[in-house]
Amino acid sequence: FYDIVIEKQKKGGDEASDDLNDDGDLVKAFKVFDLNDDGFISCEELQSVLSRLGLWDEQNWQDCKRMISMYDMNSDGLLDFEEFKFMMLSDFS
Repeated sequence: FYDIVIEKQKKGGDEASDDLNDDGDLVKAFKVFDLNDDGFISCEELQSVLSRLGLWDEQNWQDCKRMISMYDMNSDGLLDFEEFKFMMLSDFS
């Protein structure tokens, strides 16, 4: 999913903008991480999903908190959909 978002950003132009304005794919991705369906992604949920995908080293718990804190605009320790969307659409290049 992340690769698709990055590829759309690289393309630029109106077509990529229209695609990124459609939140459908982002909502689906958000729901993958929001395991308890409360509308937020916690550090535990993020770690759980990344672990299941083989993308997480169990000994790096602090990294999970750091990942969330980078995009946690209201400092509640959770990512809501808008914060998740901002994270996914951020330009990492």
